[in-house]
Amino acid sequence: MPSRLLLRVVTVPALALAITIAIVWQLQPVPALLRAIPAALLMLCVARPASGLMALAGLGPVAGPIAELAGESALHPPFLEQLMLASIAGIGLRLWRDRQPSRAAPWATLLATLAAASAMATLPELLLRAEPGTTMREHLVAFAGGAYFTRGPLWQPLHAAALMIEGLAVAVAGERVLRRHPGATTHVLWMFLAGVAAVALLKLRRGRATCCPRCRPSACSSASAGSMTSMPPERCS
Repeated sequence: MPSRLLLRVVTVPALALAITIAIVWQLQPVPALLRAIPAALLMLCVARPASGLMALAGLGPVAGPIAELAGESALHPPFLEQLMLASIAGIGLRLWRDRQPSRAAPWATLLATLAAASAMATLPELLLRAEPGTTMREHLVAFAGGAYFTRGPLWQPLHAAALMIEGLAVAVAGERVLRRHPGATTHVLWMFLAGVAAVALLKLRRGRATCCPRCRPSACSSASAGSMTSMPPERCS
């Protein structure tokens, strides 16, 4: 009963915050691909939570390459966060009336509270020290206008706390989905492994493109060491 009540108390404000951040992201001048994927993931999680969890498991590891494909590699962290928020919002909207108790919710709430308290204790002093002429109200206005997504150093405590809280929320949402659909557990793990494997293959291909395997190993090593007499490495086709 306590875990069920706690889950109900936390779910509504968490959903409201996740949906608000997702809406603000859609209004940002970012590539359409980075806005369309979270929106599609949210709708998938609402319609089929288990499939949405599988999609998140597969998309999470390749969030960086997707951001690079869209031409904005610097947006990797906020894009990954949007994927997490989309799954949280979608699954939450679908299962928020579910009366099944959650084993992870009490511990997740405790850790999330500690993370939020740490950020709130550190952030005001950091902002005032870095920009003493700027009031807290001006910082909040800039934050609401999209400064949160720029990942500036001033907001680092908030970003760290947000990622931890969102990760905990994904864990609680995933627990609820997998308890309703235990057969999806294996599929979620395979999707995650597929995403990790895709990233590994991309990195391997980039490594081969840097130094062609047809050139002599000595030439590659001496060229990387800065030798002026060695043959420069060719580009792989």
